[in-house]
Order: sequence, then structure tokens, then C-alpha cells
Amino acid sequence: MKQEERKERSRNLIIQAGIEEFGNNGFNAMRMEILSTKHGISKGLLYHYFRNKDEIYLECVRRIVSSLFSYLEDNEALLFKESPSEGIAAFCMLRERFFQNKKAESRLYEEAVIDPPEHLKQDISEIRTPLRNLNERFVRSMVSRIKLQSGITADMASRYLDSSLASFRMLLSDYQQTDDFNSMMNGVGELLKMLIFGIADK
Repeated sequence: MKQEERKERSRNLIIQAGIEEFGNNGFNAMRMEILSTKHGISKGLLYHYFRNKDEIYLECVRRIVSSLFSYLEDNEALLFKESPSEGIAAFCMLRERFFQNKKAESRLYEEAVIDPPEHLKQDISEIRTPLRNLNERFVRSMVSRIKLQSGITADMASRYLDSSLASFRMLLSDYQQTDDFNSMMNGVGELLKMLIFGIADK
């Protein structure tokens, strides 16, 4: 195995362990010692690639955001064949499918988006920029196809939907109160109808 391959393998090992620990226990509870003892990674190796847990956390978030961005981008063309409400539902379902069997990734992503460590907010915001741009582009395209209520501008509707979609996973979880994927998918349409009802002209 070449040196570069060994380096990449070591980094991946640390990042996967980090995703598991941050995802299951949150930022505050995670310690470098946990990664070392629980996952059999020497402290020397940890500190060779990362100075502290902040760097590992950011790299874990970066890895999840990059994978989610690629997944959404690869499937983006499928969304524009639907009506606006169906397209938005399909967009939400795509994100749910991405996280379907990734509980640690899902929890870590939610923490990073909804309740990030205060001192890492700016870094996380920069990491999320490409994903935010993709979301905004999609939302604006959907809004342009919705007949809006009087007094609601396209900018207002886009901000409303964008913020609603950003917290949609949490809303859906509270609305359905289940971890069953099929049950959650049944609730997507119901919840989205209520979200879109707030801007669409009857």
C-alpha cells in the first residue's frame, strides 16, 4: 500500500469513528480519548492528522455535507418533472432516503444545522454553502411555479420554504413521532401540504 493510500485510510478511519461518536453522543460529550480507546486509534495517529476534536468535527460535517450534496445534485433533474408540491415532497424524500440507514450521520447533521457548537458556527456555515445554494436554487424554481397569495412575494415565499425545509427533518420527526421510514414518508405529504398552504393562493 502506497503512503498516500495509508494516509487516506487512516484519515477515513478517524472520520468514521468521529461520525459515530459525535452522532451518537453529540459534540460536548465526545473526547479524543474516546476515539483512541473505543476505536483502537492511537493518540499519536489522531494528533498527527487532527489538532483537536474541533477539526475532527468539522471534517465529519464536511464529509456528510459533501455526500448529501452529491446525492441531491445527482437526483436533482428528477425533481423538476413534478408539480411544485410534488417536487418539494420528492426533494424532502430524497433527503430522508439519504439518511435512512445513517442514524449517526443524521444526528450529527441535525446538530450541526440546528444547534452547532457556538465557536464553530461560522466554519459550519461555510461548509454548508454549496448545499444551501442548491437548496435555494431548487426552492426558487418551485416558487416560480406556485400561484402565490396576494401580498406574498417570490422572495418572501422562497425564504419561508427555505427555512421550513431546513428544519423539515425535525418537524417531520415531531409530527410523526416515529423512526419508521415508511411511516415518516406517509407524513411528508401531509406536512408539506400545510407548509405550502401558507403561501399558495387557494
